[in-house]
Amino acid sequence: MLKQFIDRISLPFVNHWRGQNALFPTVIFSVLGISFLMKSIPVQASFPVACAIMVVCSMVLIWQIVGTWRAITVNLAPPGEPTMAWLGYGALLVAITVTSFQLLDQYSGDFSKPAYLRKLLKPPELLVSKDGLSISITGDIDFTTNTALLNTTAKFPHIKTVILASDGGLVYSARALAHNIIEKNLDTHIDERCASACTIIFMAGKNRTMGKTAKLGFHRYKYEINNPLRKSSLNDEQGNDTAFFKKRGVSETFLQKAFMAPHTNLWYPDKNTLVSAGIITKN
Repeated sequence: MLKQFIDRISLPFVNHWRGQNALFPTVIFSVLGISFLMKSIPVQASFPVACAIMVVCSMVLIWQIVGTWRAITVNLAPPGEPTMAWLGYGALLVAITVTSFQLLDQYSGDFSKPAYLRKLLKPPELLVSKDGLSISITGDIDFTTNTALLNTTAKFPHIKTVILASDGGLVYSARALAHNIIEKNLDTHIDERCASACTIIFMAGKNRTMGKTAKLGFHRYKYEINNPLRKSSLNDEQGNDTAFFKKRGVSETFLQKAFMAPHTNLWYPDKNTLVSAGIITKN
């Protein structure tokens, strides 16, 4: 009885291997259906289990290829339908692609293209402190940094402070960050170093504080590629940010010195200078 049951269950699989099933159900069920079923297997935390799944997927793919190829050969015999044969070839290509991604997923977890795309499409966010009251902006400042700020503050509405540790980046991105920090009435703080465009973000804080060993670095603006036609534009950009610093309460005397420092040799004023100039609002 048991043998008869096993034979009945295994018959469609044996017939597929022999190429005895009709080509259309072969494509729909044996190739596409099983391929996407196998692809739905989650990535395993245990590497031995992942290896076992890789072996099973590889064996299933071989079974699919051999059986479908044989079914195509039978289908092409007179009076065959070449259209169905091409459908079979296409289905095999899909099966090989899907199974390849599954093997890569199981082997490395995040190396395959689907995993890479999932990571790429994930909304950027900033690191949040354990108490949920502060976020950190570190590294180069670019256009994704402002998006990350908006995403994180929306997710953690009780954030009060932005902690900065950056050597700068894109000025336009820094301005966007500064605008949103002012709008959300957030404080800014530095424990390490904040230089160049990062200072624009720091000045957006309602309360601006620094750790004992923290440093703020200033310099005059410079384009990476010298171009005489850009000189007036460069002065305008520096003038815009100078006006922003003034609006935030920074003294004229400080700004004249801050924006005269060479681009390659930043000026790091001491804490007393920063307090008297209105850069730091609290010790």
